[in-house]
Amino acid sequence: MPIIYKQKVAVLDGNCEVDLAEELDAWLAENPKRQLNLKSLTHAHTAIYQVMIKHGISVSVWPADDQDWHWLKVAIDSKLYDEETNP
Repeated sequence: MPIIYKQKVAVLDGNCEVDLAEELDAWLAENPKRQLNLKSLTHAHTAIYQVMIKHGISVSVWPADDQDWHWLKVAIDSKLYDEETNP
């Protein structure tokens, strides 16, 4: 299973396809303090990345190859998603 949901952390593993985006979005919406563990994530559909940016998620563990994930850190930190314009 590419996403393992725990109470406070979801662990994304391997390749996360588009069909998991809605489920992840709902899980994060239930509690804004939840975090993602991306240590074993190798690839995700753009919809998964959009959900991460939308929720401005906190990442408990980033993948070891830090350089490839810099763009996602910047996108999350910049708060690109605005709820007033994107309800």
